[in-house]
Amino acid sequence: FTPGVATKEIVSYLPDADFLNADWTAEDAIRVYSMFFADFDADKAASMVDFFGLPSDRRLSEMSKGMGEKLQISLIMSRRARVFLLDEPISHLDEANGRTLAGLITAEATAQGASVIVTSVGKHLPLEYHHTYQL
Repeated sequence: FTPGVATKEIVSYLPDADFLNADWTAEDAIRVYSMFFADFDADKAASMVDFFGLPSDRRLSEMSKGMGEKLQISLIMSRRARVFLLDEPISHLDEANGRTLAGLITAEATAQGASVIVTSVGKHLPLEYHHTYQL
């Protein structure tokens, strides 16, 4: 098995690093994602941005680290993927927002019949795990 185009079509990946242009607004990010991913649901992303209470017209550089993380998660979870690979998805969120995010991830993955792989060094994402591995 070699990662490539076919892999990118079924895996939605959230890196630990910020990956959005700091000058973009949520609307800009949704528009760009729509151009890059055929399986991206812009309406779902906009709905998640609203759900998280994020300003759709404020630049990412004007948002808190946690707000930026919520925007990135909104984009990642709005793809119709078979696998969601999330690297440190709650590193900048408090416990209450972590629980909210866990519910959102569970609902989206269940609705799509997708698998979720989560990495975490510090904070625990409260999901129902089928397997856990410690390194």
